[in-house]
Amino acid sequence: MLLATALVLAGCGGIASEQTVAGEIDDTEIRLDAGSAAPNVWVELENVGSRPCALVPILAPDPEAIPVENGRAVMSLSGDPSLPAPLEAYVELNGEAVDRGDGLMTETGWVTTVAPGDTVRLQLAFPGIPDGGERVLACNDDGGYAAGRFAFLRFER
Repeated sequence: MLLATALVLAGCGGIASEQTVAGEIDDTEIRLDAGSAAPNVWVELENVGSRPCALVPILAPDPEAIPVENGRAVMSLSGDPSLPAPLEAYVELNGEAVDRGDGLMTETGWVTTVAPGDTVRLQLAFPGIPDGGERVLACNDDGGYAAGRFAFLRFER
């Protein structure tokens, strides 16, 4: 249902004030061309590095206080309010919609593997997404988060 809603929104031009934030994933960080965005935003990232990125969008009340364990951001998959939560998103990889089947939710959140040379596009705000918190885009594998492969995107409310 969520994917169908996102597809309808994408096909209809989405919600007013839609914005696109571009950026790059490399081997040491994720860079965005803006630090904040309108409530309805698309993020488009190209992996210009030599390593894949297990990209996870995270909803965090305080992005600078996300706990880290084994180099990965720790999130609550069960709704624990003391931890940030993985953020469900509509995702396109190299221009094709990613089917959000059950297998893509892992212990580290909703994962989209972005290989070197791939371009990923995520819609991070549409009906049903919480208004509170800030968004974090993280390569949450192989110590990527602890090494700085993440970016904060603050929402203008």
